[in-house]
Amino acid sequence: MKRTKPSSCTREQVTESFWIKTAYLADIFSLYNETNKRLQGVESNILQCKEALDAFVRKLEYRDKTFTCTLFMPFDEFEKITTGDEVMEFFQEYFADTIPLIGVDALKRDYFRLPGLAMVSIKCSPYHIGDKCVLMGDAAHAVVPFYGQGMNAGFEDCIVFDEIMEQLNEDFSAVLPEYTRVRVPDDHAIADLAMYNYIEMRAHVNSKWFLFRKHLDNFLHFFLPNTIVPLYTMVTFTRERYHKAVDRWKWQDKVINRGLLFGATGAVLGGSYLLIKNPPDINKLIIPTEKMWARLMSLWTS
Repeated sequence: MKRTKPSSCTREQVTESFWIKTAYLADIFSLYNETNKRLQGVESNILQCKEALDAFVRKLEYRDKTFTCTLFMPFDEFEKITTGDEVMEFFQEYFADTIPLIGVDALKRDYFRLPGLAMVSIKCSPYHIGDKCVLMGDAAHAVVPFYGQGMNAGFEDCIVFDEIMEQLNEDFSAVLPEYTRVRVPDDHAIADLAMYNYIEMRAHVNSKWFLFRKHLDNFLHFFLPNTIVPLYTMVTFTRERYHKAVDRWKWQDKVINRGLLFGATGAVLGGSYLLIKNPPDINKLIIPTEKMWARLMSLWTS
């Protein structure tokens, strides 16, 4: 295999529009490959093929600046909703704020346009067979969509593979095993992170402790940008290897939690010491019953 030098691309050509179109084309080609796979197989019939092609065409329509919504829930919950009225009851109970944005008629119609599909998470190893074959992208590590890193991980596969090719002088007998050794821990890590982010979005975002920790992490990152880096920042905006980002995140989490524990313990002990050394006058702290009742009544009537 011999590589050809890619054509040069000037800074002026690499605009935001360029990246948007590139991402869109990557998405379309991914969908095209999936559609092609669905059209094959001895068990496929004409109705299944038509459904796959219709879904592909609908995807192409999204270039008109419309948006899509994705609903994640167990299959048995999908099976309970069989009519348009049941769709409206479900959305009215759980997602009432989306109804004006989508529209009642569109919601009743579009809910049934596509079937519920299973989410796939793939972990495998090794990624190569001898010096002849190597897996990259979703073929090696399909992930659930909750971290938004599936396509990025595929692009990074290519970057890492190219870097290893340079290091080992394009000797595929050495390149492919090294690629597996380097890439498997990272791809397994992003698969786990994607599942974790689903749990985080489902359950943790309403936790006051979770929100406090998010604000604290960002605060510490502002003052210690090279020491404390939020996990999302490491994963999304740096080339930090996924599994190393997870290890660093766990270390940071342990350090911050211990710091909070020691700080709270110190505050309690310090406050207790001051109270013991300088006990307050209890009589001054007690509010007479008549004044307490008067204040409560004033609040009640105001």
